[in-house]
Amino acid sequence: MPPWKYLGLQIAARTIVPQKLEIECNPKTPADLHSLCGSLNWAKLSHQQYHQNVPGLIHQFQLTRSQAQAIVATCPNCQVQAMPSMGQAVVERAHQTLKQVLARQSSTTVGMSPHEKLCKAMFTINFLNCSFENMSPPVVRHFNSGNQFKLSQRPPVMIRDPETWETKGPYELVTWGRGYACVATPSGPRWIPQKWVKPFVPKNPSPAEGDKRQVAVASKRRCHRMEEKESS
Repeated sequence: MPPWKYLGLQIAARTIVPQKLEIECNPKTPADLHSLCGSLNWAKLSHQQYHQNVPGLIHQFQLTRSQAQAIVATCPNCQVQAMPSMGQAVVERAHQTLKQVLARQSSTTVGMSPHEKLCKAMFTINFLNCSFENMSPPVVRHFNSGNQFKLSQRPPVMIRDPETWETKGPYELVTWGRGYACVATPSGPRWIPQKWVKPFVPKNPSPAEGDKRQVAVASKRRCHRMEEKESS
């Protein structure tokens, strides 16, 4: 019984053996040209379904850069949406950094839940990770990079103390970002999870100057209308 070849697999009577896909990028014979045309067709069909970028097509189908660029350029979806690369290397580096921090804190987080361990590691990476070149943590460097991130006013906020679970305040809000907020307490600046920070609303707020002016104008109009009715 002759074997069949389908999608890189050689299916015999009893076994399935993976086949190695070899593509000749520099055709010299009609057979090599036929193989190259077949590989280009496979690359086009795969790109229509998965939309790989140019490096992905080169690595997967062993194409030249010009051939891969031609396939991507002829795809209407990639031209309209301008789909970027997935950036898997950035994700892998972030995961590696997180794993290293979790391993270093393993001795001090024995009785913590996985969620608490992850929160502590993320807090260490975002707020306690400093260098000798810049002693500010990443979140401070991020918000100090532009004037649009600086707070022109420091509104009062109420916080819940993570240690005593008591609501305290009002304190001035210094800055915020990445799930945490910094408030000015009597003992100094303190970072609090953003979910435990609420805006301070006084029970009897004093009306603003604009509100007072509107009330005065409305009362004058009301009195003027009543005088007109009485005179008529």
